[in-house]
Amino acid sequence: MELEELKKLYDFYEKNRNSYPSMNEIGQELGFSVDEVERIVSYLVNEGLVDYIGIVGGHISISHKGIHSGQLYDRQFL
Repeated sequence: MELEELKKLYDFYEKNRNSYPSMNEIGQELGFSVDEVERIVSYLVNEGLVDYIGIVGGHISISHKGIHSGQLYDRQFL
């Protein structure tokens, strides 16, 4: 399931390359509850696919590994 969420996050970042929204803003945009966002982000951070930006505010960025995984997902399911 988390791979699908990573793909959604990857697509979000592709559309918003110059911004660093909070994980709650991303969750709202993608239709996830706060609890779902926290679970998904925690998993993705632990896998090295997403990085926290700063300590306060819950801002995240997709990592190089996350971008690569999103690209692989595109190739696999196109």
